[in-house]
Amino acid sequence: MKRILSTKRLQPDQHRILTEGGLKVVHYNAIRIVPKAFTLPDQMEYTLFTSQHTVALFLKKKPVLSGQQKHLKAFCVGEKTARMLEKNGIDVLHVESYAADLAAFIICHYAHVHIDFFCGSKRRDTLPTAFERHRISFREIQLYQTMEVPVHWTDCFDAILFFSPSGVQSFLRKNKPAQSCLAVCIGHTTAGEALSFFPADQVKIAQSTSVESVLARTIELMRTP
Repeated sequence: MKRILSTKRLQPDQHRILTEGGLKVVHYNAIRIVPKAFTLPDQMEYTLFTSQHTVALFLKKKPVLSGQQKHLKAFCVGEKTARMLEKNGIDVLHVESYAADLAAFIICHYAHVHIDFFCGSKRRDTLPTAFERHRISFREIQLYQTMEVPVHWTDCFDAILFFSPSGVQSFLRKNKPAQSCLAVCIGHTTAGEALSFFPADQVKIAQSTSVESVLARTIELMRTP
């Protein structure tokens, strides 16, 4: 039986997808999200969220928003991030799977607005660099710190599932992957980090940036002779 290590704890239904696919699964959180103290701006209209973590922490300040909330407009990375915003009454103007694509859209259509950019401490430079280059007004507000949780694994795995560049870095702090081990990544940014440690032909990318897509890709790869 093929053995899989997920660097993100899976929900019961997600875990079941892999076990019903004939795989043995070990899962843990390679990173930990630590909320930071932050204050919401007095005036906001256009906002930007790069993950569900940022939305969840932002919404904890919901009472502070009062009447502002119905006027908020959001750009975001990831369909699940968008759904979380919409579920809480925030109008999503545009969503992309990758920050670079979102930056390109904003540059083309919203270069004239001011954007409040909510993110974590290990955010990539993609958006800020693009905004600065095109003189787009933005304010960065960090809502959480990403902490690595390195764990040494003595078992050998056929595939390791990665969901962020930070997860890749955390795993490699105390581990060296087996020679034939695959790195199955949620997207191109995470895969780019994995390429620093895995041979190129062992780094695989899910079809879309969702946990379920990573699981489906893993089952497909493990069934391939």
